[in-house]
Amino acid sequence: MLILTEQLVKLPDPLLIETLSFVDVKDYEWIAGFVLDEKTKKKLYQVCIRNGGQIAYEFYVD
Repeated sequence: MLILTEQLVKLPDPLLIETLSFVDVKDYEWIAGFVLDEKTKKKLYQVCIRNGGQIAYEFYVD
């Protein structure tokens, strides 16, 4: 659910994901996820989700 299928196929398998989550004063739930290279820990992809829906993403690799 964090990463859309068409984005997932561009990333390594298995994934190393770090996540942050919080609920703001308006009761919006926010999740940020970062896919990292397993060996170098370099950021490959970032996703931002609000209330269960992806609102932004960014690839850091081709």
